[in-house]
Amino acid sequence: MATTKTIYLTRYYHLADGDSAITALPKVESELMQTTPDGKTDASTELLHQSNIFAILTLILNISLSIFLIIVVFVEINLTKIGSLTATNKAVYVIGTGLLASTCTFLTSTQIRTLWLRLVDIRLHRGVSMAQVNPLWRTILGVGTIMEIWEHWHTFLALVTCGLTTTAIIAGLTSSPNTYVISQNYALADPNPYLCTAVVNSDPGVSAWRLANGSFFVVNLDRTSCPARDTLSSIGTINAVNASTYCYADQGVAVKKSALGAPASIYTSEMAPDGSSVMLWLGTTLQTYQSSLLSTTQCVPVLTANPIQCRKESNVAFSGGYLSITTSDGCSVTTNPGTAADTATDGWTAATMCLHDDVGQATILLGSLNLDALYLAESIGDMDWLAHVDPLARQEPTLYGAVCTVNSAPVIQTQTVTLTMGDQSETVNSFSRSIHGDSRGCTPVALSNETFQDPINDKLRAIAALGPWQPLNTGLLEYVGQPLESSGSVSDASNLTSFVRQPPYAFKNSRNALEDVLGLTSALALSRITVTGSTGAVDYVGHATIANTRVGTGKLWALFYMLPPMISSITLTALLFATRRQVPCTSSELNGLVSFLNQRKP
Repeated sequence: MATTKTIYLTRYYHLADGDSAITALPKVESELMQTTPDGKTDASTELLHQSNIFAILTLILNISLSIFLIIVVFVEINLTKIGSLTATNKAVYVIGTGLLASTCTFLTSTQIRTLWLRLVDIRLHRGVSMAQVNPLWRTILGVGTIMEIWEHWHTFLALVTCGLTTTAIIAGLTSSPNTYVISQNYALADPNPYLCTAVVNSDPGVSAWRLANGSFFVVNLDRTSCPARDTLSSIGTINAVNASTYCYADQGVAVKKSALGAPASIYTSEMAPDGSSVMLWLGTTLQTYQSSLLSTTQCVPVLTANPIQCRKESNVAFSGGYLSITTSDGCSVTTNPGTAADTATDGWTAATMCLHDDVGQATILLGSLNLDALYLAESIGDMDWLAHVDPLARQEPTLYGAVCTVNSAPVIQTQTVTLTMGDQSETVNSFSRSIHGDSRGCTPVALSNETFQDPINDKLRAIAALGPWQPLNTGLLEYVGQPLESSGSVSDASNLTSFVRQPPYAFKNSRNALEDVLGLTSALALSRITVTGSTGAVDYVGHATIANTRVGTGKLWALFYMLPPMISSITLTALLFATRRQVPCTSSELNGLVSFLNQRKP
């Protein structure tokens, strides 16, 4: 079998006299000569085959990474359905992205240096001296001096940018908190009668409004499970110190000004009792998403203003042991304190509600004696009257009266409210949950299998109007002191004006503490409709916000992370184009360096 031997034939070309010692080195041209078995040589030159396959694959890798870093900004790629990654999963994810980033950076840096060294090889092959290419060669290898790096700053900058690929990938693909929205059902009271409200044909005499068709809309005030009998126990949660933070607390939720009267069924975390016609959807959602449930949003009826306005009423009398108060429209009340009060010192209050006209309209009367008269004047903020009363030198019974008009119909409106669940930025005092609304009106969306019914109906108007009934009939001024007055000045107890509670109030149209507290009892009664009394309900569709973990931040500024791999792609493309010419040997290999050195020997 014939064998082929290879030999190098070297020809020397001496430069002209006067060249420097370095440039005067002989030019070398190596030709690969093949000797056939008969001893003849083939003068054809065979250049070194240098494959670009790895450089091209690295280019594709960097382009793919750039595109992916753009995609994760605009497309949510979720790592979890709910909550954050576990400690183990997060460690695995961080290590994985770190390995990917480091590998990509290593491969890219290697290929950029290899192609740039090939550019040096081409210059050497063209006859450029080693002294001229040496600074570039050292900069490419990362051993250049400051001056050499400064001279070839573009090469240095390209390599530094390539090195930033690790940071860009890790930061661009970091696991980040994210939220997404799901449908969340909620229940509102339907307009149909139930055990707490009814429409009857005969006049029941009390707690009823006459309707246009001659029938009567009645609110049951005897059942303890009805909303109108469930307000006194909640008055203690009214925030009389600073209503601008929250107005009252219910079910462990701080209720703000913009969500007064919102149905408790949308914020109670309890499960609906067996047999209840109202589905408490929040409890079901909490079971599924637990602490990952951040908030819920729904369109519900709320009190947009105070339905009650109070003023002083002078037509109050105490005669023959009877305390009475009467208004010009015929509403009146008379009581006999009897032995329950010392008419010279102890307090007593006669109170009643008169229902009239349309459903939701009423008149409240309060006639007070002695200490109760002082409390009533303080709660209504009658500074002039209080300034002329000496509580320590009374010689005869002190009287004070107040009349309040009630009209719940125009102030009950549907608005969008949001319940926040355990968000530290929304924490109100000691309450991690709070509910607030906005001023935008809305129309609730019923479930597809439900027939839409107006959520604002006579049931809501009547129960809201009768919210003050229980406190009025169980001693409002005796048992509800704090919300109605300030703490006053201990050192000057005789200055009654110091006990007048000043704003802020819960309602924007409240003028004094009395009507503000009575208005809040309306809100509390309204909120209890769907959780007490087993009313019928209609299910509607709202939204819930769930916390999870995604790839990347999803912010537009994260687009900057695609720059390092994109710039590296451009660098690789330019170098592939510039080094498409083949050379006999390469300075990126040790034997290639030896070959270059041998060629430079005289």
